[in-house]
Amino acid sequence: MNFSHCIQRLIVFLILIAPKVAFAESHWEYIGQTKPGSIYVADVNSIRERQPVQILRPFLVRTIWVKGDHSSDSTVKYRSSTSLYAFDCSARTMAQLSSVKYSADGSVFSSWSDTTDSHYDYEPVAPDTIGEAFLEKACNNSGE
Repeated sequence: MNFSHCIQRLIVFLILIAPKVAFAESHWEYIGQTKPGSIYVADVNSIRERQPVQILRPFLVRTIWVKGDHSSDSTVKYRSSTSLYAFDCSARTMAQLSSVKYSADGSVFSSWSDTTDSHYDYEPVAPDTIGEAFLEKACNNSGE
């Protein structure tokens, strides 16, 4: 088999077969709205389980990406946000692992990531809050 024949087969593969491979696409579902007017959606295809990490976080967690539209919420200075949350479903605790906040013009207002994912970062989820809605979405969906 010569080189040009290999290239032709590769091109056919990329055109006909590769698009059918199941890549996880975002699937945003409505979570809820806060009284000040922020609206939240979660990417249910982003739900992942993270195995315990000895000493740092000795329990299994589930993570989920959440977007917030704050354009109708006058209590915040930024207009939208994308954040990664982690939940210990059995203990009903949560930690925010990453966040990017955007200004009205789309520029980054602020961003940060917590790379330690320590058990010290996890706090109880208060009942009847948007955080509880995040927990329910992450813990009651299969994700992968």
